[in-house]
Amino acid sequence: MEFEMLQIAKDIGPFACIMMFFVWRDYKREHRLEGRVDELNSFVRTELMEALKRNSEIISRWKTEIHDVH
Repeated sequence: MEFEMLQIAKDIGPFACIMMFFVWRDYKREHRLEGRVDELNSFVRTELMEALKRNSEIISRWKTEIHDVH
C-alpha cells in the first residue's frame, strides 16, 4: 500500500508542479489586472467627473443666456 502511494505521488508530482505554476501565474495576472482596474476607476472618478461638471456648467450658462435673449 505504501509503495503504491509513493508511486502515485511520483507520477502525479510533475503534473502537480505544472498545475501550481499555472495557478501562480494566473494569480499574478489577476493581481496586475486588479491594479489596472483600480487605476481606471480612479481616472473615471476624477477626470471624467470633472469634465462632466464643466460641461454641465457650460450647458447651464447657455440655457440662461438663451432664456435671457428671448
